[in-house]
Amino acid sequence: MSEIKYITPRYENLTRIAKEIGAKTFLEIGTWAGITAQNLILTAKEYANSDEVLYVGIDLFELLTPELKKLEHSKEAKLRSSVLNKIGGLDVPVFLHKGFSNDVLPTLPDQKFDMIYIDGGHRDETIAQDWNDVQRFISDKTVVVFDDYRRSDPGVGCKKLVDGLNRDTWGVEILEPTEKFAFGLINLAKVVRR
Repeated sequence: MSEIKYITPRYENLTRIAKEIGAKTFLEIGTWAGITAQNLILTAKEYANSDEVLYVGIDLFELLTPELKKLEHSKEAKLRSSVLNKIGGLDVPVFLHKGFSNDVLPTLPDQKFDMIYIDGGHRDETIAQDWNDVQRFISDKTVVVFDDYRRSDPGVGCKKLVDGLNRDTWGVEILEPTEKFAFGLINLAKVVRR
């Protein structure tokens, strides 16, 4: 039986938020190894029937080149098949798309998600494009969580975008804990429509 495991303490916020809002439908940009996907699905199954839970994930997987990895400040690529093996057997509908998020998101059917997690490419431009592309999936109840709110690493992460959001339209919360890495401090950022 699968169990919830966290790579780092800040990710505990994701399952906490999912429980608080009763999230059943998830869109994740940057699936990587499928750990967050598995955690969110297992959390939703604590309070929802399997047929009510939906997970949609997007990642480059094998398409990630060494050049893109460096440009986007990404982790090592994972095989789509290994991620699908990890989350495909959790008895919920799973759609795992391989490709660039700006190519995949426009092809997805119109629907609103309870929770959207943005942790794909880490350049300002990539994050801004992901934010623009997910707008049609956001309802008044959707919670959007960004990873990589980097306080001291300009040009990398979501800080520029999150700090620039209109606070009359968007409620923003920088989530604790703050974690320290060689490149500096990092948090998750929670964004909801006001």
